Amino acid sequence: RNGRKFKFSHIRIQDSVDQLLTLKKAELQKLHLRVGTAAWNVSEDGRREWYVLAAAEQLNKSLALVSEIGKRRHVQDVNMRAAKIARSRNAFGPAAEFLEVAISLVDSSSAWRDEYNCMLAMHCMAAEMHMVAGRFE
Repeated sequence: RNGRKFKFSHIRIQDSVDQLLTLKKAELQKLHLRVGTAAWNVSEDGRREWYVLAAAEQLNKSLALVSEIGKRRHVQDVNMRAAKIARSRNAFGPAAEFLEVAISLVDSSSAWRDEYNCMLAMHCMAAEMHMVAGRFE
């Protein structure tokens, strides 16, 4: 693996390997969701910083499985807390990444109207984190 593609002599073998890798990815996302949820549960509602960061990283690897609005909002909140923790530790790059995930989870059709202050805070903090991290794209 490591960025290289597999080559097989028969297309059916390639198809079987691709199917196995896809299944593994789906199972891995479920595992990330379980680990992220468990890490959040032991974080004592965000008071134990390491667990908040671990929860955010694990939940972010399982975003494809988070479709309900309530769960998306929860993952957004976890990422906001993780961003604030990362910022307080001068880890501006990771803080920006957590904020980008939080922003991506917002229902964009009504968020600026319904949650203006939250949206403004997230975007301003993301812009600040990108700036201090030297990401001017």
